[in-house]
Amino acid sequence: MAKPAVLIADVHYLTNVDHDARMANCTVCGEGVPIRCDARKSTRKSPARFNIQCRTRYLESKRAANSRRRRTSSRAERLWAKYRLRPEDYDRMFIAQGGRCGICGDPFSSPTAGHVDHDHATGVVRGLLCRPCNLALGFLRDNSASAVEAAGYLAPAGAVLLEPREDSAA
Repeated sequence: MAKPAVLIADVHYLTNVDHDARMANCTVCGEGVPIRCDARKSTRKSPARFNIQCRTRYLESKRAANSRRRRTSSRAERLWAKYRLRPEDYDRMFIAQGGRCGICGDPFSSPTAGHVDHDHATGVVRGLLCRPCNLALGFLRDNSASAVEAAGYLAPAGAVLLEPREDSAA
């Protein structure tokens, strides 16, 4: 017995829904597709025995389109919104630093891999850092006194270091 069209993912419609045969036609894909049926009747809140394969294809194509759009524009938009930098400014900093982190000197894996370091109080951009160095500054709350204390902790003069026990019983 044919039922009226059912909305799928705000785009796809099922027509000629036959709940007994568990089949319907998709208006977009134009093919007979299996539908999920159970004892419940369709309601406005849960409209449908929907075409899972068709909805999956639709969502995958939507994700791919959004991903392409994000890759092309978001880097420039993000640089400008967060740091008031143009991509050309970023590239100049990258070249000035020799493609290396401003703290540890490790080379960046790609020209866009550097993290922009800035003073949170003033917003002034200081340079490009690798991810671990950028996180370390964040954990130290951009406090130079804390950084000095941390350096002193890592290399204490005359400190007694505990040796690991050899009888490690698991």
